[in-house]
Amino acid sequence: MSINKKVSLLTLLGLILPLGNIWGMFLVRIPKDSQSYRFRRKLLIIESVLTIVTFIVATIINLKGIASGFNPNYTSAASYIIIAQDIAIIAIAAIAAMKAPKS
Repeated sequence: MSINKKVSLLTLLGLILPLGNIWGMFLVRIPKDSQSYRFRRKLLIIESVLTIVTFIVATIINLKGIASGFNPNYTSAASYIIIAQDIAIIAIAAIAAMKAPKS
């Protein structure tokens, strides 16, 4: 298995561990001057933005739920956002594994 496929599949750690889709990519050592390093950097930016945005939105919705007297509608909406994040992580990992350049 190529390094790029390993890196893209390590993003699936985000489904199990908190922020695993971000730090999981660093479990494989890659020289800085290689094409794999640029691939990992682009994938890291995409995954970081996805994770940060979805966590911020889910937190804001949960805070609104707390402010409204623990309304369960807000909690379920925040849960749906996290589920959508997990689906996006799976999709990004699959697409990145298929489109990974040969190293």
